[in-house]
Amino acid sequence: KGDNLFCTSSLKLFLESNFTLHDFKNNSNLLSAFSELDDYDVFTCAKQWTNHSDKTLSTLCSWMINRKLYKIKISSEQFPDSTIEQYREKTLKEFEIPENDVQYFVFNETIENNAYNPKKDNISILYKDKTTRDIAEASDQLNISSLSTPVKKYFMCYPKSIEI
Repeated sequence: KGDNLFCTSSLKLFLESNFTLHDFKNNSNLLSAFSELDDYDVFTCAKQWTNHSDKTLSTLCSWMINRKLYKIKISSEQFPDSTIEQYREKTLKEFEIPENDVQYFVFNETIENNAYNPKKDNISILYKDKTTRDIAEASDQLNISSLSTPVKKYFMCYPKSIEI
């Protein structure tokens, strides 16, 4: 809404500005100010914001303070748009929030993980003759190559009180 919110001085600088990596690299004071931030700054502000007139802000902050975290569903397949829409509609009704704020209550994304990425996490085996080989090539007992195959999953987060 553009309201002036209560904020610790450490956090205020970063909430009111949109710094880039370039800014941090060229301003050591900025990096120093960022290093002063901690979880107390976030929780102090969130505690104050639980009483804010903005229903979305106050609800999300209350959840965080009271540790009422989102329910998360994980699937190997994408969630159908119709399912996501059902959760959004039910959330809008239950929490009486503006329609454009439902994105903070119900959202979905993808995650990708692989146990071993030979391009990033290269593990080389050094042989007695001083040659090296990637562990996936060198190992005849472990199926390391299967660990390097990325696993993609889909997740959806929504309020715990909402069930379809």
